[in-house]
Amino acid sequence: MSSKLTKVFSVGREVSATKENMAKVKVRLFFDLISSSGASELEVEAVDLTSLISAMTRKMGKAFREPLYDLRGRPRPYSMVYHNGIAHSLKDTPNFNLKDGDVVLFVPAVGGG
Repeated sequence: MSSKLTKVFSVGREVSATKENMAKVKVRLFFDLISSSGASELEVEAVDLTSLISAMTRKMGKAFREPLYDLRGRPRPYSMVYHNGIAHSLKDTPNFNLKDGDVVLFVPAVGGG
């Protein structure tokens, strides 16, 4: 049985992914990302964090990217990503592989006075 080959475009690179190595992950959203997507949780297939961000950008467009990244494509200060309950600053998070059932939360920086 041949597997379907999918091109996953990540920030600055391309990854070849087959259905076998794509993980179904739950993506939880907060703040403006909920109103932009219409849901607080989505199921997305991706190989790693970079391809997940790419998939979310394809799905939601600027509504996903702008709260998390500046105009130069750099993560905004204080934007966070949680992978299975472990918090990371989006700007300092290394790319990590995903597995079926992983939960990833994207939390944009919150400001106010």
